[in-house]
Amino acid sequence: MRDYMEQWGWRWLDVKDQNPLVLRAMVYDPDRQEWDDTTKGIANRVCDFFCPYFETQTINAAIDRALSAAN
Repeated sequence: MRDYMEQWGWRWLDVKDQNPLVLRAMVYDPDRQEWDDTTKGIANRVCDFFCPYFETQTINAAIDRALSAAN
């Protein structure tokens, strides 16, 4: 997962540079993916939110904040 996250980390930085209003989010399945502390650290630094799929309140709150910021 580290190589994958490093690639997406750079892409997320480029996307945010192009449009600061973009919400950089990653939702993952911890039962199907192996996230070590280093990989999670990269995700937390480059994403506006990063959480497992079952944290629905966190996901909904982030979407609500993004929609409010866009309006």
